[in-house]
Amino acid sequence: METSPLQINRGSGSAAQLQQKAPAASVDRNELQVTLHTDGLPPGAATEMDWLYQNLFSSSAMFRTHGPASGVQTYVVRRGGHAVTILAFRIDGVRVHVMNEQISLSGEEIERFAEFVFQKFSQIRSIVFKAVQTLRTEFTFPHQRYGFTNDIVLTLPTTSEAYLDSLGKSTRDNIKRYLKLCKRDFPTFSFESVDGWNTPEESLRAIVAFNHERMAGKSKVSGLTDAESARLIALARTCGLVSTVRIDGRICAGTICYRVGDNFFMRVIAHDSCYDTHRLGLLCCYLTICECIRRNARHYHFLWGREEYKYRLLGQQRDFDTITLYRSRVAYLRDGVAVAKKGLRARVAAAKLWLLDPANEGRAAARFARMAKERLRGRKG
Repeated sequence: METSPLQINRGSGSAAQLQQKAPAASVDRNELQVTLHTDGLPPGAATEMDWLYQNLFSSSAMFRTHGPASGVQTYVVRRGGHAVTILAFRIDGVRVHVMNEQISLSGEEIERFAEFVFQKFSQIRSIVFKAVQTLRTEFTFPHQRYGFTNDIVLTLPTTSEAYLDSLGKSTRDNIKRYLKLCKRDFPTFSFESVDGWNTPEESLRAIVAFNHERMAGKSKVSGLTDAESARLIALARTCGLVSTVRIDGRICAGTICYRVGDNFFMRVIAHDSCYDTHRLGLLCCYLTICECIRRNARHYHFLWGREEYKYRLLGQQRDFDTITLYRSRVAYLRDGVAVAKKGLRARVAAAKLWLLDPANEGRAAARFARMAKERLRGRKG
């Protein structure tokens, strides 16, 4: 079901006023038209959203494989017939959860959506944007904001030669040295990239298995559960790029990436630990980046995690916040327990990020925190 369009006229210095109007025969270039689709993500809006945000976590493919099966509504804002904002969301009791993640939104866009939701749905007390960037620091509505995640993003040059030349001297020399070493020690060494829909499932499973092995070696449990691996494979079939290194015909390293617009997103990178001394994981990542350049990509997303190799390969960090807007001060206070929990979670997350930051590795506070953590882990064991 699709509602009638709503026209938004913004007066100078005043809040947006929503007025029900009949669709106009012609649309002024500066006039905003808001439409709500109550039965999911329409095909036309899905295509527009993919190109508007060009982000895996705000893509129609991701919503199909990882989103809820029902209950999704889509908010679309157009200016002069062109989509300027497309947000998929679901209602959970008195709360709206925006499904789009890892995108940049202006403060005006966030306020406009909040005004629309609070007017349209009288039962809603709060709206949650899980992972967004915005320059706005203050909002009309009471709000809570805290750091949520990051993405390490590499802006790609036009050729792989230019990329190699742009790397730091030690990184560039290491890549050349280990490539030469692999080809000398393993004459059957080969690299290939294949679109996800042409990739045998056993190749995808082999990369996932390497991930499990690596996490087990760190005494951690991989986030790639059976259910998540099934979703990962389904998404790879839609927009994936699977790159593998083979030695004697056997997969020894691989990456699973997804393409949305001009951007590639590295979801999994893993290798056989037997080849640690040959830096097979680093080489596979570098060669995958070169393949993305060959495919005319503009950005390569390493996604979350502050691993040093991402920065050595020239990734730049982008941070994303969770922002919760409340209908009123009363609604904010009624949600006091959740507000307190989110605040505590934000402080814990910030502390973990500080400890993981290589720049803080030598600080006394960081050393003390790591020692305390190891002692606590030892007592539990």
